Amino acid sequence: MYHDRTFGLYINGKWSWGSGTQKKPVLDPATELVIGHIPDATAEDIDQALAAAASGFQAWRKVQPWERGNRLGRVSELLRERIEELVVVMSTESGKPLVESRGEWIACAEQFEWYAEETKRIYGRSTTAAMRRRACR
Repeated sequence: MYHDRTFGLYINGKWSWGSGTQKKPVLDPATELVIGHIPDATAEDIDQALAAAASGFQAWRKVQPWERGNRLGRVSELLRERIEELVVVMSTESGKPLVESRGEWIACAEQFEWYAEETKRIYGRSTTAAMRRRACR
């Protein structure tokens, strides 16, 4: 699984090992064997990721709500298509049972699906909460 894949830092639409040379082992909690390595992000990597996120937000905010919904819906579809692969990765990294990992990935796909549908209800209004919070004394 780790041996036939490239993992790393995903910054600005690309996978990379980052600017540093340090790496961290990924352990299988069931066997405590090293199953792969991941990069140890540097402050420079974090700055690049934050700059990419800020730039991405500027582009995303110009996307019309219906198109946002289409894109978020596509994320849900892709997660569902790859769910069995993702379940194995999560269970191997965390040691949790496959059924729990599958439940987490299904919930993740459902969240993207829900937000995709919510884009249809963006009207440019905000509402107040049903109840005001009271200060604790």
